[in-house]
Amino acid sequence: MPCAFIVEDDPEVWRALARHLGPELHVHLAATVAQAEVLLAQLERVDLAFVDLELPDGSGERILEQLARWPDAIRVLISETGGCDEDALKNRTLANIVLRKPVLPRVIEALKRAALALPND
Repeated sequence: MPCAFIVEDDPEVWRALARHLGPELHVHLAATVAQAEVLLAQLERVDLAFVDLELPDGSGERILEQLARWPDAIRVLISETGGCDEDALKNRTLANIVLRKPVLPRVIEALKRAALALPND
């Protein structure tokens, strides 16, 4: 089953993401960088990831760097600001897409369809 990975500390945001991604994607959740790193070490694949830029114990950029081990994964950086500062270019090299919160349901659905279309090798 295709895998979605959500790293987000706001329960409202991760609940909305998980609600739109399931049941077609197996959803894994982490609220901190530390939790995400432990979970990533256990996963065999990630097809779609939503990673919050600002987490309680560090930056989501650290998780995006680790997600690079799955080059076909769709990596989405989400933030309150939308990454509009000088770090936006760095963020865009780590993530396929940078989005401002809240992420619209139609955008989540489109990303889910794209993840479901990825090859399963």
